[in-house]
Amino acid sequence: MFIKKVRIENIRSYVDETIEFPEGSVLLAGDIGCGKSTILLAVEFALFGIMKGETSGAHLLRHGSKDGSVTLNLIISGKDIIIKRALKRNSNGISQESGYIITNGVKTDFVSKELKARVLQLLGYSELLLNKSKSLIYRYTVYTPQEDMKRIILSTPEERLNTLRSVFGIDKYKTIKENISIYTRELKRKISYMQGQAQDLDEIKIKIYERIIQKEEIDKNIKSAAVDVEKISANSKIISDNLLKKEKEIEVIRQTKNNLKIIESKIENAKRNIKSYEERVISESERIKLIEAEIKDNRKVNEEKLLQKISEIKKESIDAKSRINEIIKLIAKDEYKKSESEKINQKISSLTKCIVCLQDVNDEHKHRIIHGNNEKIKETEKTLSELIKEKTILEKKCLELEQKRDEYEAIQKKAEIVKIKTRMLEEKKIEIENTQKIIYEQKLILSKLNEDKEKSEKEIKDTGAAEKDYIEARQEFMKIQAVLKNEEIKLARLSEQKSSVEEIIGELEKQVKVKEELKKTILRMTDVYNWLSDFFENVIITMEKHVFTKIYYEFNDLVAKWFSTLIGDETITLRLNNEFTPMLEQNGYETEIENLSGGEKTAVALSYRLALNKVINDVVSNVNTKDLIILDEPTDGFSSEQLDRVKEVLEELELKQVIIVSHESKVEGFVDKVIRIVKSEHESKVSS
Repeated sequence: MFIKKVRIENIRSYVDETIEFPEGSVLLAGDIGCGKSTILLAVEFALFGIMKGETSGAHLLRHGSKDGSVTLNLIISGKDIIIKRALKRNSNGISQESGYIITNGVKTDFVSKELKARVLQLLGYSELLLNKSKSLIYRYTVYTPQEDMKRIILSTPEERLNTLRSVFGIDKYKTIKENISIYTRELKRKISYMQGQAQDLDEIKIKIYERIIQKEEIDKNIKSAAVDVEKISANSKIISDNLLKKEKEIEVIRQTKNNLKIIESKIENAKRNIKSYEERVISESERIKLIEAEIKDNRKVNEEKLLQKISEIKKESIDAKSRINEIIKLIAKDEYKKSESEKINQKISSLTKCIVCLQDVNDEHKHRIIHGNNEKIKETEKTLSELIKEKTILEKKCLELEQKRDEYEAIQKKAEIVKIKTRMLEEKKIEIENTQKIIYEQKLILSKLNEDKEKSEKEIKDTGAAEKDYIEARQEFMKIQAVLKNEEIKLARLSEQKSSVEEIIGELEKQVKVKEELKKTILRMTDVYNWLSDFFENVIITMEKHVFTKIYYEFNDLVAKWFSTLIGDETITLRLNNEFTPMLEQNGYETEIENLSGGEKTAVALSYRLALNKVINDVVSNVNTKDLIILDEPTDGFSSEQLDRVKEVLEELELKQVIIVSHESKVEGFVDKVIRIVKSEHESKVSS
C-alpha cells in the first residue's frame, strides 16, 4: 500500500488543501506547529474514523466550521482506492457522517462502522479490531506518534507484553487458555453430577443379586410343589384307574407296572443327576485348590501406598524435567552472553582509534577492557559447566525414576490379577455350595421315588382286593383331588411370584445398563478433561512461547543492529530482555535510559520503532500496509552524523514509500521529495 494523495477540508488548521505523495521517500517540512502532524491525523481518521481516547471530533473539526472531511487516495494490492469520511457539527456535538469507498471507479456508501470494517478488510487487518478504539497494527507498523513509542518502552513489563501480544496477534493463545479453563470447569461439573447419578450402581446390583436369590428360592419351591403335584396326580390316576377299571384286573396291573417303570426311570435319572453334580463338585474343588495355590505365595499389596509412590515418582520426574528445561534456557542465555563478550573483545582488539574523539587507543586501555570481558567469560563458562553438570545429573535421575515407576506399575498389575483370582475363588465356592444344595434336593426326590416304587410294587400285589375296596378308593380319590387342587393353586401363586420377581429384575437390569453407560460416558469425559488439562493446555503454552521466542530473537537482533548504526558508538549497546524491555550497556556496564542524552534516547525509540515495524510485517503475513511507513519527528536531538545514519537505516527497510515529518533541514538531503507546509493567519497550506 502507498498513499497517492489526501484532501483535507476544515480539519484543524486546514480549510481546503490537497497534498500529493509520490513513491519513495517524502519529507513533510515546516516550522513547529505549522500543521505537519495534522496530515497524519487526517490519514488515520480517513482509515479508522474517530478513535475514542485518541482523537475526538472536536479535536479534528476546524473551529467555526459546521462540517469537514478527509478524502484519501491509496493504492492497495494494485487497486485504486478512494476513502472519504466526514464530520458534522450539530446540537448534540460533533458526529461522524456516512462515508464511501471507491474501488477502481466503483463507489459504495457505508455508515461509519461498516466503513471501518471494509477498510480493515482492505488493509488485511483482523475484523476483531472492529470494536477497538484504535488499530494497534497500524499504530506500530505504519504510523506511531513518538509519545506512543516512548510509552511502550517506559511502560511496565506486563503492560508491554500485553500490548505486544495484541499487536502480533498472539493474544489468541491467552483466549484459548481461558476457554480451556471455562470448558474444563463445566466438564468437571458435569462429571461430578453424572457421578452422583451413577453412585448407587453397586446397590442396584446387590438388589438384583438378592432378587435372583429370591427367584431361585421360588424356583426351588416351584420344583417341590411340582413334584408334589406330580406325586398327587400319579396317585390320583392310580386311584382313578382303580375306580374305573376295577373289573379289569389285568389292565390295572399293567397300568400299575407302567407307572412303576416311570418311577424307575425317574430314579435312574435322579441317580445320573446326582452323580453329574457330585463330579462337578469334585472338579470345581480341584479348580479351587489350583487357584488357592496360585495366589498363596502372592503377598498382599497396599494399593493406596503403591499408587501414592507412583504419583510421587511422576511428580518428581515432572519437576526434574521442568528444571532441565530451565537449565537449557539458562545455558542458551549464558552462551549468548559469552558470545557477546567475545564479539566485544574482537572489536576492541581491532580498534586503533576512538570513533568519537579519533585519538589513538593505547594497548593498556584495550587490555583493561578485554581483561574485564575475559573475567566475565570465565564466570560465564563456570556457570555453564555447573549447569551442564546439573543437567546431566537430572537426566540420569529422570531415567532412574522411569525405571522405578515401571517396577511399581508391574507390582500394581500383579496385585490386580491376584484380586481377580480371589474374586473367582469366592464365586467357585458359592457355585459348589449351590451345587451341593441341588444334590441334596435330588437325593430327597430319589428317596421319595423309591418310596413310590415300593408303594407301586405293593399295589401290584394287592390288586385282588380292588373291587372290595372301591368305596374307600373313591373317598381317597376325592381327598387327593382336593389336595391336588390346593397344590395347583399354590404352584400358580409361586409362578406369579416368580413373574413379579423377574419383572423387578428386568427393571433393575435396565437401570444397571443405563448407569453403566453413564459410567462409560464419565470415563470418556474424564479422558477429555485430563487431555485438555494435562496435554492440550501445555501445548498451547509451548506454542505461545515458541512464537514469542521467534519474535524475540528477530526483534532483539534488529534493535541491536539499528541502534548500533544510529548511535555510532561501539562502547554502548542495546538489547532486549525476555520482557522486551530495552537494556543498555555502556563500557560493559548496564545503564538506565534516563541517563542517556536526548539523541541517544531518540535512537533507542527509533530503533525499537523500526524493529517492531519489521517484525510485525514479517509475523503478520496478510497485512497490506508493509510498503509504507510514516515517521513523526524521528530525529529529535540527533547530531548531524546521526542524521546521516538515519538514511542508511531507512534504505535497509526497502519500503515503497517512506513519509517523514521533521523540522530538521538536513533530512531534506536524503529524501526524494520535500513537501513544505506553511501556516499563515491560522490556516495551513502546501507551499508551492
